[in-house]
Amino acid sequence: MRNTLPSMGIRVPDTPQDAGERNKVASVDPSKVFGVSIHSVPPNISLPFDVSVIVADKLTRIRSAGDMLTSERLKDLNRHHVKMLYVPLDQRGTYKEFLWTQMVDPKHSIEQRTASVGQATYLQVEELYTAKDLNPVVERTVKLLKHIGQLAAGTQSFTKLAGSLSHYESPAYEHSVNVAVYAMTLFRHASETTAENVWQVGIAGLLHDLGEQAGDVKLLQFPERMTKEQFEAYKQHPRRCLEMLKGVENLPSEIANTILQHHENCDGSGFPDQLKGNQISLGARVLSICDTYENLTNPIGSQQSGLTPLEAVQLMGSVRPERFDQKLLKVLIDKL
Repeated sequence: MRNTLPSMGIRVPDTPQDAGERNKVASVDPSKVFGVSIHSVPPNISLPFDVSVIVADKLTRIRSAGDMLTSERLKDLNRHHVKMLYVPLDQRGTYKEFLWTQMVDPKHSIEQRTASVGQATYLQVEELYTAKDLNPVVERTVKLLKHIGQLAAGTQSFTKLAGSLSHYESPAYEHSVNVAVYAMTLFRHASETTAENVWQVGIAGLLHDLGEQAGDVKLLQFPERMTKEQFEAYKQHPRRCLEMLKGVENLPSEIANTILQHHENCDGSGFPDQLKGNQISLGARVLSICDTYENLTNPIGSQQSGLTPLEAVQLMGSVRPERFDQKLLKVLIDKL
């Protein structure tokens, strides 16, 4: 879990208001806060948690629980390129409950509800990758994914929804969130399916790289060219993921199969079992496309910039297109 502040903190120029706030409240210990997207905090309502920002290289509380951030104050922070606010670790539960009320309340705009879901998803993925007991975390994740499914049902564009959920510092967590959103949206458009099937492929999207955390194989942190030994270790991460999920009660077989098969290719060139075509579950074929698309457009651990959405799908359709389910690839292209 990441509790430290970015190495290059955002500097918010001093204002009389900030100076007064610093006189009233001592600086905050950076090891006792966690970052949240500024987009997840709505204006003009009472907040049940403290809010801090980096002011003149110091983490300073600008609002206490019970206060609000006005529209004007949020606009001012945005003008100064503030992307993250900081909440005390001991108020994490309160903040998560606040997010939940925001995302289920129909009085809030779809933009605000999406921002709340995005932040809640980020925190949930962080817990998936750090929790020792996955049972309660997976249960909460299922509940959250059902809400993302509702958002996906009302959003025609893959990139619009995924972009609205991605305002966070950790590329690894962002990758998992994006793949899950893409997969849920593609799955919904690609087949006659139920809401249960949609959130199941979303769960698989959030968990698909969990096995890369095991042992010495760190999540998406390989150099651009793996050694033979690294690649052989990497090929085992779908099985490692299932090993890590053994303790999760009543994990649907559809989720397990999607995770296990998400690196299988339709031409039989994938791993770990070299399955072909319809031997691969629909969820895994969907996840394979979305994982590849996300890696091309938003690469992690690479010095190269990502491709545009159009460049990515053109590459996927021209270089070894037999790897992918062509009907699903066409749906992806149509819905971008």
